[in-house]
Amino acid sequence: MPLNGKNKTTRNVILLTFIFLVIELLDELVDGVRGAAWPLIRNDLHLSYLQVGMLLTIPNTISSLIEPILGILGDIGFRRQLILGGGVAFGISLLLVSFSQNFPLLLAAFVLFYPASGAFVSLSEAN
Repeated sequence: MPLNGKNKTTRNVILLTFIFLVIELLDELVDGVRGAAWPLIRNDLHLSYLQVGMLLTIPNTISSLIEPILGILGDIGFRRQLILGGGVAFGISLLLVSFSQNFPLLLAAFVLFYPASGAFVSLSEAN
């Protein structure tokens, strides 16, 4: 049976929906694992509670300033580029987290991760 336009469109919608659900699952897994791993992260990197507080506060504050701009850019026609760029930055930030052995590198990874997650996941959800 040859694919006509309607069947192809339906297949594309199903594939795109599946991709967006996988993106959401990935984000939930990363956030859930990180939340449960805080005691291990603190012990392995010998972080003080002040540093843990900074790791939770600084990236979130920076992301709160950047994400509205990303949302506006997504609404004016750059959504695809922002989702793809956010996905790449999401992956790079996870690599940085896995390689970090000190507070400054982990902070830089989280500062990259929060807005990347906003661009990758939030704009995918909006799509």
